Amino acid sequence: MNMARILVLSLCLSALRVFGDDSIGKIEDLTGTATAQDAAGASRELAKDGPVFLNDRISTGPGSKLTIRFEDNTTVGQGENAELVINRYVYAPDDKGANDAAFRLVKGVFRFLTDQITKLNPEHFEVQANYGTIGIRGCELAFNLLDDRDDVLVVGLTGNENIFFRLSEDPGGGRPTTLLIREAGVAVTMSRLDGFAQRRFEPGELQQIMI
Repeated sequence: MNMARILVLSLCLSALRVFGDDSIGKIEDLTGTATAQDAAGASRELAKDGPVFLNDRISTGPGSKLTIRFEDNTTVGQGENAELVINRYVYAPDDKGANDAAFRLVKGVFRFLTDQITKLNPEHFEVQANYGTIGIRGCELAFNLLDDRDDVLVVGLTGNENIFFRLSEDPGGGRPTTLLIREAGVAVTMSRLDGFAQRRFEPGELQQIMI
């Protein structure tokens, strides 16, 4: 096969990837620049209304931010110089037990507002940060990943929703490795040395971390 035909085939496969029906969401808003790298390592520039796919690693540039709206109406805001990986995502409105979502936050500031998946299968929506994993039962959360800790702000909870935290490493000293939060307005810090720290957060702090 000559190089021209290889190039044409490559372009066709790329088109299928971008415009195919296997997307799980779209870029609802974008300011600045952002890219997505798929599981095979291929990168593409993101644009408003463009699709996102399972296993995408989404990165924002300096002074940039975006919002992703997923099929179940969950939205994820991502700040500048931030990186997120979509590890799992299944939205099945007719099969409650099949619904599942898992995200890996690598660095930066994020905001999650969950929707149908947490309503259909609340035990199967989790976010992995650097120092722990958060099981989300339906809520609005803000994340700020720093070098020595993860700060998580529980912005909103309704009804019987709750947030389950699990540390990646045991801090020792008999300190807990899990934490359950049942009320909004709480900030939880997770770190390797100190484990959990819990406090009320001020409105000004929320304004600094929100997208």
